[in-house]
Amino acid sequence: MRRGNRASDLSVNESPKDTGIKRRIYYISSFQNDILQVHHFPIDITIIYLVTLPPMSSMMNKSTEIVNIGSYSEYKKYISDNKDILCERSRIEKDIYDKAKDRYNGFCYACNKPRYFVIDFKTIVDKGFLNWREQLYCPYCELNNRMRAAYFLIRETLKPADNQTCYITEQISPLYFLLKKQIRNLTGSEHLGSKYSFGNSYWLYRRWTHLYRIRNETLESLSFRESTFDYIFSFDVFEHIQNYQSSFMECFRCLKSGGILFFSVPFTLDSNADRLLEISWMEGKSESSQLEYHANPLSKQKCLCYHHFGWDLLSELERIGFQDVRATFLWSTVYAHLGQGVVFIFAVRPI
Repeated sequence: MRRGNRASDLSVNESPKDTGIKRRIYYISSFQNDILQVHHFPIDITIIYLVTLPPMSSMMNKSTEIVNIGSYSEYKKYISDNKDILCERSRIEKDIYDKAKDRYNGFCYACNKPRYFVIDFKTIVDKGFLNWREQLYCPYCELNNRMRAAYFLIRETLKPADNQTCYITEQISPLYFLLKKQIRNLTGSEHLGSKYSFGNSYWLYRRWTHLYRIRNETLESLSFRESTFDYIFSFDVFEHIQNYQSSFMECFRCLKSGGILFFSVPFTLDSNADRLLEISWMEGKSESSQLEYHANPLSKQKCLCYHHFGWDLLSELERIGFQDVRATFLWSTVYAHLGQGVVFIFAVRPI
């Protein structure tokens, strides 16, 4: 195999798709202005450049920021202190939006490889702003911006140990199957409704050629014993529960002392107050433009969204008994985590 003389900041990674015995598709990637550039083209395997990607730690330090904020006043100070940086990020994101056709090239932390991320131009503009939250879908691991960010933070900041027990409020998602490979003591569930007994599992889901047992749970009344889990993960679930406070109390009950609740919800950064969405059918009306529905992994029928949360949510969690409550943001050009719409909440049950 002939060696090339390219700089060491390039990498070659084989694509899962073969185009023939002697010719395959390879990724050639390089850093330009802190953005990982990925190019796809067929290349003869006898002239591959033998070069490697920089260590993941160096990429993370170079272009990834994780911010933890504990209140609305702290957030306003963060915005005031970082105006220039945030304006530059908005410019970068606008530039990516203007120049991208339907994809953005970067490094997928979940795949641990350079990938392209799909952008849906039909849905990315929300009320005049770019909303990256559900964008940047990786077609290989099947995770979008929000789900990849959740996986990144679990692996890089929480780091569950092998002997720790974890619960996640999903069981048929790509994120669940990915975490299940990494976390030995992970329990998942879905909300199957009162048609099935809560706390029991049923052979209801087929993925590829495998049939899986799905556990039925409701966050308003979990079937687990008190102090069962070291971690509880929940991503975009609480907004679908009218009495979400009881669900947080259930999570508190099921966590061990020192256990961590880590979750995401629709979060309004520039508001202290939670917003109850208008539910017209509760008022005897037949329809309303204010109704908001989210995708349901178990059915074609979508789930009604009741809440958009604000910074008061952190105070509510503290009133329930949680400590060290904070909101976490992740931004990275390399890992394709753009925008400020992905907010994760971190809360600890006291020891």
